Amino acid sequence: LQERTRSLLQLGVERLYSAGAVTVYGLPEFRVLGLGYCGLVVLARWQGRLVALKVRRPDAGKLSLAQEARWLGMANQSGIGPRYIAHTPNFLLMSYLAGEDLLSWVTCRAAAGDAARVQQVLGQLLEAGFRLDQLGLDHGNLRCVTQHAIVQGDAQAVQGYLGGCDRVQLIDFSAASLKRRAANVTTLAQGLWISTAIARVVNQLFPVHKAALIERLRAYKQGRDRLRFEHLRELVLQSKG
Repeated sequence: LQERTRSLLQLGVERLYSAGAVTVYGLPEFRVLGLGYCGLVVLARWQGRLVALKVRRPDAGKLSLAQEARWLGMANQSGIGPRYIAHTPNFLLMSYLAGEDLLSWVTCRAAAGDAARVQQVLGQLLEAGFRLDQLGLDHGNLRCVTQHAIVQGDAQAVQGYLGGCDRVQLIDFSAASLKRRAANVTTLAQGLWISTAIARVVNQLFPVHKAALIERLRAYKQGRDRLRFEHLRELVLQSKG
């Protein structure tokens, strides 16, 4: 505890907050932004502004967050993910992304019949996957993308990132790798349109024939270039309503 406290002071962390939708140990007064196998993410104050702080769990399989920090910094070069600030073996400091989880956001906009806004956000999400594919960095957790994407409204959006009034950002690069063949676009497309909770909502706005989707996914896998990507994106985001 003393070692971690020193690390926080060295990073310049001024305060930690109990905030977020997730409770720890069932205690309502102990709330965090996120909780996973490798660590938990808490709201913190750094240099007078709110940031997100990932804390490595003592029982985590990984001995350091250095690798995740590297992947996040790499993704940032293409405008993806919360902005990397600093890290130690036990802590990863990054910008705080205030917003809604993807499933809640899409479900709400679909109920309102706002297909254009959903189309914009899903297009950004696929574009982020394409940029990661070009980097050769496989996110590793995009099959369950609803747990790894945050949608920011116009007032929350960060300048310089993927365009549009609503911004979607991928989070949690703990399972990312350069050793696997990057399959971010294909994993995203399958997760958003085939056999998931969000797929049932998305297909109401943008129904896609499964055979046609599989055909274009195969074409994209053969050559992950911009032309094949746009061919795929055109298919899945063409509203039939």
